[in-house]
Amino acid sequence: MSLEDRSIDAGPCLVLIRPEPQGQFTAQLVGLDDLHVTASSREEAVAGVRSMLKQWIEAGKLLRLDSSAVPTLMDWCGHARDDPDFDDDLEEIRRQREHADHPIDGEPPETE
Repeated sequence: MSLEDRSIDAGPCLVLIRPEPQGQFTAQLVGLDDLHVTASSREEAVAGVRSMLKQWIEAGKLLRLDSSAVPTLMDWCGHARDDPDFDDDLEEIRRQREHADHPIDGEPPETE
């Protein structure tokens, strides 16, 4: 997608609606503090946010990024699967846990 493609569907968005003094309402797009509208009804405030969002997208102020291009934690899973020291590391973890469970001479602590 090029930066010139302004016909993006923003998809579902969360809008926070707050009552204001004098019976007005402010609608704000969650995560974008600058994108908010205050109006005399909830419906008008939401319609204003929808309109402002459309304007921002058409002006290129907001762009949709392909999230598949952004690394996730799952991309790291299995990164060390071919590590030749893996079994040694597991054994060291086992020894440390054993020591934590039985810190003095490898004997279990006394119970009452």
